[in-house]
Amino acid sequence: MLLRSFLLFLLIFALALQFDVAAARKSNNDKNSKGGRNSKGGRNSNSKNDRKKDKDKPCRDASECRLYRKSDFCMNPSMSHLWKKCPKKCGYC
Repeated sequence: MLLRSFLLFLLIFALALQFDVAAARKSNNDKNSKGGRNSKGGRNSNSKNDRKKDKDKPCRDASECRLYRKSDFCMNPSMSHLWKKCPKKCGYC
């Protein structure tokens, strides 16, 4: 009985810690984001020539682009290559 209650406590503690880490990462991403589509500068801004080049390139992951919302790409830097390659389907952050 003591072992069960201890394991239940560990499970609840692990879940609480996971939510806390996720919230900290989200707030850190909000602080680090620099501008968007209409801003002058920042790592996400593209010039008009770059946008035209991106539209001319074929979209490698078009099916994957349709699975996500634009905000998913903005919050997850590992998927940023998708919205850069597929501006019509994924949009800009």
